[in-house]
Amino acid sequence: MRKRQVLVSILILGLLTLMLTAGCTTTTPAPSEEPQVGSGPQEGPFPGADVGSLDVKLPETKKDTIQLEGTDEEFDLILFQVDNMGFFTYVPADMIADTVSSAEGDAAVFMTNFLGNKREDVYLSYLLLPEGVTQEEAVAKTKEALTKVGADVKEHYEYSSVYPWAKDQLRFVKEDGDTTYIGYVGFGSRGDRVLQVTTHMPQEFSEGVFPRVNKIMVETRWFTAQ
Repeated sequence: MRKRQVLVSILILGLLTLMLTAGCTTTTPAPSEEPQVGSGPQEGPFPGADVGSLDVKLPETKKDTIQLEGTDEEFDLILFQVDNMGFFTYVPADMIADTVSSAEGDAAVFMTNFLGNKREDVYLSYLLLPEGVTQEEAVAKTKEALTKVGADVKEHYEYSSVYPWAKDQLRFVKEDGDTTYIGYVGFGSRGDRVLQVTTHMPQEFSEGVFPRVNKIMVETRWFTAQ
């Protein structure tokens, strides 16, 4: 129970398991190429597309390709549907999806599980904040939380379209020992609620993780519960 409460608190800041100590020195390595994240259909201020009401039975699994290091690889994709958030997507079989809800918001989290090794520090998260929270408040709270753990936060950086749907975006870098963590936070909306999307991982994971994250976003479909 305690662990789940901690998880909820961290998610509300859009920083799932950012288990990093404050006080470390930070640097901002410039990426040679910005990741292509959420580059699928864009019909609103959110990743993916809107399908209106959901009145069809969805296949539990399907096959598709994901390009890894220039090579198309076939993946099994598994249906993940979250009725209280009003979306479904398809997730690569080597990732784990979970949900967390509290009075502070509803979140869906997609973590890597390569070769059965679950990594809670390598993830994509969707967070729907409660009605009444403004986008300005969400951005400010996230920047404050990142700064407190010693991250270097860039609101305007060389590449600013990681999430083409986002109204605001942040990029952050955090050193933890020998590991450099990188992350991107995009802020959009779904109905009257702010949608906060975070991608977080060690920098060396980016080539394998970003294509999988992009597939989840491309496959995302938002619907109105009947």
